[in-house]
Amino acid sequence: MAITATVLGAEPANLLSIIHFAINGLKESFAGLDFDVHVPCPVCVVKRNKDADMFSLKQTIRRANELGVQYLQCRSYFHQIPTTSFLAELPASSPEDYRLRMEAALQAVKLLKSALQTPFFISHSKHTPADAAAAKYIQQFLTQYDIQSYLPVIGQTDLDVDVAALNSSQYFLLIVSETYCKSDECVAEVTYIKKQLKRPVIPIPTTGMDNWIQSQVGMLVGNLLWIQYAQDNNFKELLLSRCRKYINGMDADDKQNEHKEPKKAMLSYCWANSMHALEAKQVPSVVGYADPRLIKNGLETAGVATWLDIENLGYESDKGLFDGILEGLKQARVVVACVSNQYAVSANCRMEFQYALKMLRKPVIMAVVGANDGASCWEESEVGLLSNHCPFFGTRCPTVDFRSVYDSNSFNSKLDEVISLVKDALEQLDARVSAGLIVEEKKVEEDDHKKQKSDNAVQAFREQAENIRRSFLLSIADHNQSQSNIPRLILLLPDGLRVMCESISGFHLLDNESSKILISRDELEPLLANSAVMKYQNAIWEILDTIELDQQTRHALNKVYTTDVMHQLISKFSRQKDAGTGLEIQGLTTLQKLWRKATSKRDGDVGGETDSCLTHLILPTKEKLMLCATHFSESKTNVSISSFLSKQ
Repeated sequence: MAITATVLGAEPANLLSIIHFAINGLKESFAGLDFDVHVPCPVCVVKRNKDADMFSLKQTIRRANELGVQYLQCRSYFHQIPTTSFLAELPASSPEDYRLRMEAALQAVKLLKSALQTPFFISHSKHTPADAAAAKYIQQFLTQYDIQSYLPVIGQTDLDVDVAALNSSQYFLLIVSETYCKSDECVAEVTYIKKQLKRPVIPIPTTGMDNWIQSQVGMLVGNLLWIQYAQDNNFKELLLSRCRKYINGMDADDKQNEHKEPKKAMLSYCWANSMHALEAKQVPSVVGYADPRLIKNGLETAGVATWLDIENLGYESDKGLFDGILEGLKQARVVVACVSNQYAVSANCRMEFQYALKMLRKPVIMAVVGANDGASCWEESEVGLLSNHCPFFGTRCPTVDFRSVYDSNSFNSKLDEVISLVKDALEQLDARVSAGLIVEEKKVEEDDHKKQKSDNAVQAFREQAENIRRSFLLSIADHNQSQSNIPRLILLLPDGLRVMCESISGFHLLDNESSKILISRDELEPLLANSAVMKYQNAIWEILDTIELDQQTRHALNKVYTTDVMHQLISKFSRQKDAGTGLEIQGLTTLQKLWRKATSKRDGDVGGETDSCLTHLILPTKEKLMLCATHFSESKTNVSISSFLSKQ
């Protein structure tokens, strides 16, 4: 007979651990009982695919983990998923497993706390020194401007933390080198970022990577705006500007003006006609004198806010180059198309022109740029044919020819013509809107990606906090069972030892005298110098900083932890011993011995037992808790350990 249990939710590991614990209890009564866990493809879950591929714990996930396979592939839709992303779904089976689960959850919580402060993930070939150096250079440069990034480093960062950072980062910088393009691991990483995560990417090709667009990596992200790597000011300026756009959606100088004016115009052009693009090493050569990006500057000086790709892509869309440009076209009221022979042969430029003219029916002003060599191939192209009729004007698109411009005076003269045409078109639009002849599409609302990201992080934080609480209790469940009335959650505070109730609704400090043991400074210092004790205490402090606590306990602990002079001594010893945060059971044993000795002396030792401020309980799931009298009496399903044992 087979029983199928379906676990739903963003953090199924919590419920899976309970099911696993219950099944282990049944194994004691029923020989041959076994079970397997099948986890659906997480990408299929997000996309709500009904036929999501199921990954078997026994046959697939554990085997892949043992063999060091980094990615698994969904058989239904061929999604690539990091193997470590499945490990959290696997239920623990021993106190050591629960301890490891708790420490992994604590690590994940650290990452969640900093996720919004470290938005960028730097993807590079970790086995190539030159790539690693370039990645480190970029990280250090961004850090100077308070832009945090995550950089995976062999031997310094854990693989599971790397994968967690990969999944939680909002934006990605790709150090594209020859090694990177040839690495199966790097290609798989880019594929996962682009196709599964679908988040903004900035490719940064290294020196000598002129043909990277023809590689598999180029096929995935070659249509995005990229920045040529160089350790010079041009590279730094471009990188800083793009990163700030992603984070703030505005220039640093505009930070105080969060609600920017909608763009009145959108500039459509080919980079091959921009001298600025050549100077920024975005193109190998340029054709023509009149730079479209300078036309944009002139329009803005005249009070016409203008959308330009290099200043807006990534903020308004994270789907790709053309998707971002479409958003710019939709938001603009007028389109200025800088047409040329190079513009006419560009597939993206042709799509922009056709979409603005035919689909959106926008007013389109043409500025003819490029070489004045007598060859007007663009006029005979699709662009030229489309320009013969602009639906808004009812005639040919108004045109200003910049090809004869070779100095600033003649450029400014032509620029004035463009500005005049744009303003006339805007006036016509206003008049038609007022007369009710046309209804303009409303401005696209600002994307709430950051808010959604924050909400997801909060939810994930809460789920991990519950995972930490449960894993901690299960990791010490079997410790010192012979003396069940001795507390397990013991805090070493400057004035002595304090005990906490392990209630599911939230840990809290007990406030009665029997829950406190005063110790002198002479007794305190040996404990502070004990590495096992400090490891246990550091782990407890991290747990308490994460899980749910009542307001009174949180206030009391914060006061002790941040202001007490003696706590400086605790921190000093902790740093000197490099205690770390691993849960050290021996540290708990030491504190329990001290607790037993002090309470025996205070209350009197009767038959090896002392009065306890807590009652040891077992839940129906067999989870063991030490509860105060109030929470014990409130529980309707708990069974005290003494009554439980008497029935056996």
